[in-house]
Amino acid sequence: MFYDFGGGTLDVRVLYVSDGGYVEVMGSDGDNSLEGVDFDTAVAHELLEAGDNGDVVKRVGMVLTKIPLCTLSSFHTIGEKMMISLSSESNGEDTVHGECFGLTKPVTVGPESIPDLCYLLQQIEITLTLDRYNEVCTHLYERSMLPI
Repeated sequence: MFYDFGGGTLDVRVLYVSDGGYVEVMGSDGDNSLEGVDFDTAVAHELLEAGDNGDVVKRVGMVLTKIPLCTLSSFHTIGEKMMISLSSESNGEDTVHGECFGLTKPVTVGPESIPDLCYLLQQIEITLTLDRYNEVCTHLYERSMLPI
């Protein structure tokens, strides 16, 4: 079985390879709308939601506390790096860390204080465990099994 989960599609083929090297495709299926980026998106949304719980983000009027300032696009990039690290054999860890700029103490935001925000920015550590990654991607794993 040839299982190709690429950046754009999922392709599954059952091949017969004879002793003489002849290859015959015995069956083929796939999912043209399931791609590797779907995993990136699932992780990005998880990181965004993890940063949006009451312990990390509090918005009271215009007062912000410990809020990551990453965009969803940034979380895609951070999440992809974290997934690569989780899958790296040399890593051997079940928890990986990423970083995003954010505010680590409350600040009242107004037009006159915008330049001051730069001085309040610090790196906020984001974590992702292998178990949580698997939970977040379970629906994608199940969907990827359908063509088989």
